[in-house]
Amino acid sequence: MQASAFAYRVFPAPAIDQLTVQSDRTATFCLIDAMGRTVRCRPITSGNTPVDVSDLAKGLYVYRILAAEEVRRFGLTPKAALLSHSSFGTDDTPTAVKMRQALAILRN
Repeated sequence: MQASAFAYRVFPAPAIDQLTVQSDRTATFCLIDAMGRTVRCRPITSGNTPVDVSDLAKGLYVYRILAAEEVRRFGLTPKAALLSHSSFGTDDTPTAVKMRQALAILRN
């Protein structure tokens, strides 16, 4: 059996009190602050899952979605996942450039 792509959406951006994670399967959603600390993790389910952010300090956060368990259900071994904020590969910020370089290394 071949695994299908994991589809998700996180909105609104920016968020004031609550984010919604719209997903087509179960996983774990985590928010990471600018210092690299994981400040919130919660399971998400298929459909819309609310994530309360009202108690977090104002600032920029990145997120990660951990779906390794889901990948294993298809008999595949998860090796690496990359997540970038770039706009379809057109952003030239240092982190977006770094992400493209990491992807190039993985492809070789």
